[in-house]
Amino acid sequence: MFSSQHRFACSLKTFKFRTFSQLTGFLFRGIHGAGDDFNKNPDPISSNSTTNNNASSKTSSITQDIDKLCKIMSKNQYNSQLSISSNRYSTHLLLDASGIKVVTPELVEQGALALSFFRWAEKQQGFEHTTGIYNALVDSLGKIKQFQLIWDIVYCMKRKGILTNETFGLIMRRYARARRSGDAVDAFEKMERYGLRQELCDLNCLLGTLCKSKNARKAQNVFDEMVKRRKRFVPDVKTYAVLLEGWGEEKNLVMLKEVYKEMKGGVEPDVVVYGIIIGAYCKCGKYNEALELLREIEGNGKCKPSAHVYCTLINGLGSEMRLGEALEIFERAKVAVSPLCIPSYNAVVGSYCWSMRFNDAYQMVEEMRRKGVGPNSRT
Repeated sequence: MFSSQHRFACSLKTFKFRTFSQLTGFLFRGIHGAGDDFNKNPDPISSNSTTNNNASSKTSSITQDIDKLCKIMSKNQYNSQLSISSNRYSTHLLLDASGIKVVTPELVEQGALALSFFRWAEKQQGFEHTTGIYNALVDSLGKIKQFQLIWDIVYCMKRKGILTNETFGLIMRRYARARRSGDAVDAFEKMERYGLRQELCDLNCLLGTLCKSKNARKAQNVFDEMVKRRKRFVPDVKTYAVLLEGWGEEKNLVMLKEVYKEMKGGVEPDVVVYGIIIGAYCKCGKYNEALELLREIEGNGKCKPSAHVYCTLINGLGSEMRLGEALEIFERAKVAVSPLCIPSYNAVVGSYCWSMRFNDAYQMVEEMRRKGVGPNSRT
């Protein structure tokens, strides 16, 4: 039984649950034997009545256990850090007395509930938490900013030898989202203290986390410190892409151009980088510069523009009622990218609408139907 439960526990890493009932529903299905068949698609026509009756009975039993667990956990929510210890004790007593055979927790919205469930589950006979489940708990506690509890868990993971770089990636992300960018950087620095080697992908993770939290300046400072002054890392195309995207989101074209210039001194830009820069130009209304960069890409032969690059330009030019240029880009896209995807056609439909040419927009929709590329609800 343990091996089936263990496989089910490992599979939980790939799922997210918005409510506690979603968690327990998925959880109990795995515990009662459906975990190994979760991705299968049984044929209802070939199922006999006996199988259906057994399944119905099992489902009813599982539903009762789910309801029982939800009631126990929801009655013992934590309102403050001071109440966690006492509530944890009462929750464990109720779980012990319930007869529920739950052997693994997973991410829930209330991080403290997850912690109590976690502590209770690890005491069950034959069960041991995996790195993935520890990471899920770290992420859950990070949502409610329980960072001291997170570091207690990190220490426990280190002691058990299951601490990974991914764990620190989650911590950095939660600190950044809590607008504690300094703590996010400190978490990165602590990795070596916990016996982990800092890799370039970890630096990229930190920079990306800071940029997504609208703190491109902090990310740039970290880059300058780690790469330029300390020379601890050699940046790759992803490192620069992260910084470019951060400055683009903040519409800071001065810094974007500076990073791009530095990048070309040692790293060859790829289609993702070009897409980020063209997107930033369009966002700032610098369409002429975007068109110039597109011509550069098409002319050098080193990198083929993607459908996304063309679509971004069509959308931008169309919204500025530069319809002729938008249609020219569309024709170039049809030559360079085959087949074109729905967003590209939608961009042309939108461009016609911006210029009040609705008959042309309807004709484009008909062309989409003929080519079998939509339309969709966005069209």
